[in-house]
Amino acid sequence: MANETCSSTIVVVSSVFPILLHVISITLTSRALQIQYGLRKMFHPFFSLLLSLLLLGYIVCSASSFIGSVLQMLAASEKIIVITTSAYYSFYFYITGMICCCVIERLVATIMMSTYEHNRQWFPVLLSQPFAIALGIASIFMGDEMVRAFSTLAFYLLNILISAVLEFLIPISLLFSHPVYRRQSVLRYERELMRISRSSVKDKTLPKVVVPEGKTKKLVRKNGMTHSFTAFKLDKTLNANLAYAMVFGD
Repeated sequence: MANETCSSTIVVVSSVFPILLHVISITLTSRALQIQYGLRKMFHPFFSLLLSLLLLGYIVCSASSFIGSVLQMLAASEKIIVITTSAYYSFYFYITGMICCCVIERLVATIMMSTYEHNRQWFPVLLSQPFAIALGIASIFMGDEMVRAFSTLAFYLLNILISAVLEFLIPISLLFSHPVYRRQSVLRYERELMRISRSSVKDKTLPKVVVPEGKTKKLVRKNGMTHSFTAFKLDKTLNANLAYAMVFGD
């Protein structure tokens, strides 16, 4: 009697606990998506495709569950019920794999915002689909309900862990996107750009003034006025900055 009660309790817990973990995982992921959508006002087609496949999997999974329940009520043959049950679990595990791929995709997009999110390639989609499909096929060969339940629990815990990391990284990304931080970044970038431009003007961009040996008169225009200076014995090429310094002292 005690063994039957214990086994029935395990069955109930294995049925209820995945639902609870599923709700937590969806809540964390939905909150992360809401914040990121508010920041960017749009999603990349890569994520939209993954989300569409996820919703399609939910629809097919629900349809398989409904058809299986109706067939059991109508006392259909055992083979048909097994087929509908296998279809339900295969799409259910496909959904689990797609959730994992979606959460990982959002995590990578949050960490590598400038390099990944704006320069995505489509090969990750080709990698995510075999992973999710392999999970769906593997679920068919998991005849034991306990094995399926523990496998589902493991993936839900993985999704919760990744979602928690994503929730931790979002405040950091919000800090980096804050107007004060962005203004300081722009100021640093402008200072660096001006420093590079100034050194480029001094060394490369201005024309060279060739001063031959002997005393030579040169005319230089500055601020609309013409000035002359005398160059003494210099057998080398002077740049324009040195020529201006010889005349105007700046």
